[in-house]
Amino acid sequence: MSPLSASPTGTARAAVIGSATSCGTHLCQMLVEFGVPGSRVDLYATVDAAEPILSEYDGEARLIQKPDLDEVLARNVVFLCEAGEFVERVVDRAASVTATIDVAHARTAGSRATLVHMDANPGAATERRGLFAIPHDLSTLLVDLLYPLERELGCAEVVATILRPASDFGEEGIEELRDQTVRLLSFAQPSAEVFGRQIAFNVLPQSVLPDGGEAIETRVATEVADVLGWTDSRLVLGLAAAPVFFGHSVSLRLRFAREVAADRLREVLQHAGLSTADDDASRLTPMDVSSEQGTHVADVSADGLGGFRLWAVAGGVHRRNAELAVRLAAALCDL
Repeated sequence: MSPLSASPTGTARAAVIGSATSCGTHLCQMLVEFGVPGSRVDLYATVDAAEPILSEYDGEARLIQKPDLDEVLARNVVFLCEAGEFVERVVDRAASVTATIDVAHARTAGSRATLVHMDANPGAATERRGLFAIPHDLSTLLVDLLYPLERELGCAEVVATILRPASDFGEEGIEELRDQTVRLLSFAQPSAEVFGRQIAFNVLPQSVLPDGGEAIETRVATEVADVLGWTDSRLVLGLAAAPVFFGHSVSLRLRFAREVAADRLREVLQHAGLSTADDDASRLTPMDVSSEQGTHVADVSADGLGGFRLWAVAGGVHRRNAELAVRLAAALCDL
């Protein structure tokens, strides 16, 4: 994580909408790591929240309550960690009332949200108020890989395939993969309520997945281009779900704007913290990085056509977006 931390004299109040979701949980954990005290963080939920939910923040018992709009908008920064009607009402008032950060990829306001990646385009957050959006987790994964290459070498063409773990689909996705595996090994019929079909011992293309179908591929490609400042189409993206619980795998084919030696490419990756020595085989698979946060390029090779093939694995992608959201909030207010 960035060495930034909460100001010891910080006064900003934060509201977390959807704090009981997976996204909200990661966000709250990152606020704790950042050093924001619970006295300045209010937790809310809008889905099935007729009664307060008992939770915790930094080891202290807390109530997650149904939010009041005026109360939420009185906070200095609002994190949106779920979608829904209440979130739409917050978005409608965000431009003039407070700094609002969409962490859950709802993008309910479309182009009205300013897309910010705090390493690649931090200058996009020039205003202290308004609606901001953190890129989709998969967009962040690709930006983390491509930004240092674009900055140093200039990317002319990128073809990417990302294999997604069950954790991309929440606790329900993880549980369904586990249940299907157990049932299939017991010669029982597996359930498929989340994925709609068998994911265990299988690979599913994005077109059949429950989080937006092929449209998500277009969205991720568009977000990557926006963050990197590409005005032309340079990225072709394919997504699929693999039968692993945690950790993403990325296969890239790259061409650069000028001739690049393989050693120079490796040097750029190593300087960006994305790769180590060529003989390091400790991070080759998603299982190797499932308990970590960060991306590792495990293999670089020439493709014989003037470009390169890269194989990368990444862990903690969801935590990475929570980190970017908290860093953005710190840039917008006295967190």
